[in-house]
Amino acid sequence: RNMKKLTKVVIGKNVNKIGGNAFSGCEKLKNITMSASLQKMGRWCFEKCGELVDINIPGTVSSIGEDAFKDCKKITSVVIPDSVTDIPSWLFYGCTNLAEIEIPPSVKHIGGRAAYGTKWLDEQRKENPFVVINGILIDAQTVSGDVVIPDTVKKVGDSAFHTNRQVTSVVIPN
Repeated sequence: RNMKKLTKVVIGKNVNKIGGNAFSGCEKLKNITMSASLQKMGRWCFEKCGELVDINIPGTVSSIGEDAFKDCKKITSVVIPDSVTDIPSWLFYGCTNLAEIEIPPSVKHIGGRAAYGTKWLDEQRKENPFVVINGILIDAQTVSGDVVIPDTVKKVGDSAFHTNRQVTSVVIPN
């Protein structure tokens, strides 16, 4: 944690988990290579790695901890593998240059503010103020007045309306 000169990390084939805070605050970290044996990534494992641009999450990863990439401001794109079913809260919070996130149909839960502060979320909001991914309403921060949740929504996600003071009523259809 907080290794100020670290620029590269290679996770070998015998490693199946990256623990919480393992590389948090490594401000110069630019390159991460993760092996196909990796299954779990702990909370805050790469938080505040300010030079990190590319993330290649192996298809063997099934669990990613909250805040794992929080405040990695240079990340521009990420692909969530099919092996992941849960995107935790705050995963990409503050990743201000993150413009592309590929989320597979395998994802059944998206935690609160998982993509808050990203270019990706800003673009999603422009397309539709109800940001719905895989039937989950993940963001409704820009809706106002009397709102009706779209029929495509099967679950209202954590913090979907958090801090929205412009909504006067909400109807959730059957």
